[in-house]
Amino acid sequence: MEGCGEVFLKAITKTIIGRSVFNYLEIGIGYGGTLGGICGLLSEQKGMVWHAYGIDLPDGWSYESGRVDQLKAQYSGRIAVILKPSTEALADWNIPLHAVLVDGCHEKDCSKRDFELVEPHVVQGGIVAFHDSGRKEQGGSIQPHNGQPIGVRDALKELQLLQSKREGWKMVADYQNETGPSGIFVTRKV
Repeated sequence: MEGCGEVFLKAITKTIIGRSVFNYLEIGIGYGGTLGGICGLLSEQKGMVWHAYGIDLPDGWSYESGRVDQLKAQYSGRIAVILKPSTEALADWNIPLHAVLVDGCHEKDCSKRDFELVEPHVVQGGIVAFHDSGRKEQGGSIQPHNGQPIGVRDALKELQLLQSKREGWKMVADYQNETGPSGIFVTRKV
């Protein structure tokens, strides 16, 4: 996550404290690097029952089944991967979530919709993080499936998360990577 990992791991670590059960969802798992890192962190928590869920497009531009299959084997029974659009995968979702990473399509409407779909399932004290929220990257990198540019910050503004004005949510971090293109925004359900 190009410099954002430390911010995200810190937010997840705070969310883990005092929990005996933890469910993590990653929308847009790509090569599985972040998913593997989070699973490693969760596996270090003694006595905690955890599961990780990943959603990606079966023909996504960065999805790599071999690497993800290795993770599934390494953390046998703890990782479930759903290969379909997030709107379909989340339509009947009924699992409480403690941490969510929105890292699929970074276009405004997609980012906004992903948040709205997971919001009712995030537990009190849980977090949602948005990758590619840096000011420098907005309007760039055309998203391959819909031809629209990155617009995560516009989604955050429309959701009133950027201003911490959305009822029940409070901003935790708005990391701007000054040496690279990537940023991460984290909000907590209060």
